[in-house]
Amino acid sequence: MKLLRRHFLYLAASAAVLPVAAHVARAQAYPARAVRVIVPFAPGGLTDVFARLAAPRIVRLPPNEPHDCPPVDRAALISYLHDRTNDLEPPAIALTPVIAAVLNALQRLADVRLARMSGSGATCFALFDQLKAAAAAARTLRAQYPQWWVRAAILG
Repeated sequence: MKLLRRHFLYLAASAAVLPVAAHVARAQAYPARAVRVIVPFAPGGLTDVFARLAAPRIVRLPPNEPHDCPPVDRAALISYLHDRTNDLEPPAIALTPVIAAVLNALQRLADVRLARMSGSGATCFALFDQLKAAAAAARTLRAQYPQWWVRAAILG
C-alpha cells in the first residue's frame, strides 16, 4: 500500500498535536447553578461573526484594558453578567436571525435569571436558581420548539 503524502501529513500533524491535546484543563470553581443550553443548528460560523464584528471597527480599536474577575457569589455573578454584553451578539444575529428568537424565548421563561448568547453564536443559555425551574423550562421549550436541542443541566 502506497502512503500518499497527504495521509502522511495528516498522521504527522496528528502525532504532533496529541501531546498538547492530552492535557486536561480545569475550570474555576463557581457555585453550582441550573442552566439551559440551546443549540438551534443555524448557519453562521465563528469566522463570519468575527468578520462582521471587526470590519467596521478595525481602524479604531481601543487600547488594551485590564480585565476584571467575575465574582463567585451567585447573586453577585448574575448582577455582574447583567451589566455586561456580548459584543458578538449583534453580528451573530445579523447572520443568524434565529438567535434573536432563541434569546426572546429564553427571556420569557418563568424564573429565568439571565439569558445570553454564548461566545460567537448560535448557542444560547439561560440561568436559573433551581434545577427544577430549569427542567420545567426545558419541557416548555421542547414542546414549543421541537427542532431545537434543549437540555437542563447543573454547572459546577
